[in-house]
Amino acid sequence: FLVGGHLYGDPRQSKSPANSLLINIQNFNHLNPLFFISLGDNFRAANDLNIKNFIHSFVDRLNFPFLTVAGNHDVTDRKKYNEYFGKTYYDFSVGSEYFIILDSEYNDPENQRKQIKYFNDLIIKISQNSLVSNVFILTHKLLWADLLDKYDIVFQNSNNTNSYNNQIEFGKDILKSLDNIKNTKNVFWLSGDVGIW
Repeated sequence: FLVGGHLYGDPRQSKSPANSLLINIQNFNHLNPLFFISLGDNFRAANDLNIKNFIHSFVDRLNFPFLTVAGNHDVTDRKKYNEYFGKTYYDFSVGSEYFIILDSEYNDPENQRKQIKYFNDLIIKISQNSLVSNVFILTHKLLWADLLDKYDIVFQNSNNTNSYNNQIEFGKDILKSLDNIKNTKNVFWLSGDVGIW
């Protein structure tokens, strides 16, 4: 599978998605992956024009499924985003690989709590499944980099670190839940809130 983040590219440019993404569509198709997962920020703002342009210029040109994580720019109009892309947190498995897509853009504690319950229940289920070898957690925000001192340099180079303040408990709950599988499964946490400069 392929993963990319901050697909709209440089905010100083009006063109979206990024040229570096568009010129590689043929290369992506040649790789013939099972799917592409965007780690969020597919467009600058969620409106019909931007979303349709993104789908027409990128998604429709892929020869394989496109999945996405909600980024802060994607949910500037959460209802509009949901109309095009559906739920903002979900999971699926492919063979021994388990994928968990989380919404790191909820700022209210109630939605964060609902999502953590969903995540905790899912991790318990995964911990009991001997067929699962690898667990991929996908978020837009680099919550792990904010919480683990050894990744501070990564966090300092992510986009808009001020927006992480109300996500700290959410990130801590995710890390705590991972204690249930850290000794039996390989865990990979991928995030896409990087890449502007």
